[in-house]
Amino acid sequence: MYPIEGVFVDLDNNNLELQDNWRLGEPNGEDIENCLALDLATRKFVDISCEAALCGFCNFEALLKLKLRGDLHKLNIDREYFWTRNLAENRFILEGIQRNRIIASGNSTWELVNTLTNQTLLSTHITEESLYPFGSRSWTKEWI
Repeated sequence: MYPIEGVFVDLDNNNLELQDNWRLGEPNGEDIENCLALDLATRKFVDISCEAALCGFCNFEALLKLKLRGDLHKLNIDREYFWTRNLAENRFILEGIQRNRIIASGNSTWELVNTLTNQTLLSTHITEESLYPFGSRSWTKEWI
């Protein structure tokens, strides 16, 4: 089967229903952008060149998710974090969508770290039996 312009298919050649999931102005690549990617900022699709070297898709909803809530609008941090199989201090790392991760630091401290600068932005101390920073927690700002 030959590709049909404007029709996106999965690896099994099934049509993908994408009409409401495109970023504003997309798709716009006509016959030179025949693959798609997920814009992580908007969680909408964009069409791209099939020559682009990008990571494959993940099913975000299937992963265990931690959401940060509260007065975070002034902070440039991810709001959602996903359970990974990577370990730090023998505990699983929580990865943000774009630029942050939450890692264990010692026995009872968790840090929210910028993955580009490796700078600790927030930290929380756990005093209960729980090994992970779930539930209602207060985080302390660690930078000026």
